[in-house]
Amino acid sequence: MFGWPEVRLWHTTSYVLTAIGRTAAAYSAQDTALALYGSTSLAPDRAKVELHKARCLIIDGSVSEGLDEAHRVLDHLPAARSGSVLSIARRGMDTVPQVETHRPAALALRERLQLTP
Repeated sequence: MFGWPEVRLWHTTSYVLTAIGRTAAAYSAQDTALALYGSTSLAPDRAKVELHKARCLIIDGSVSEGLDEAHRVLDHLPAARSGSVLSIARRGMDTVPQVETHRPAALALRERLQLTP
């Protein structure tokens, strides 16, 4: 609709489902979007979907895995990261339960994203 390629539909679906915490459906949308993006195209957009996945992992209680995924995504981004990619990473940090915010990976991600405690 309105000239959107199919990947934008799945990317947006991932965003919405992640935001409302419907992680099972979000993972499916993420897998579809990532398959459509391929491994080399649109690095910042692909990174956004991978950060949705990291946030879902945190929501599902796999905090360490989610934080590690967020670090991995940021490690592989081109130097010129867009503000929207970092914004999605920050939303993932907002999902970390308070009792988990003192994990080394959480502290490192918070510092990396220049967030105040």
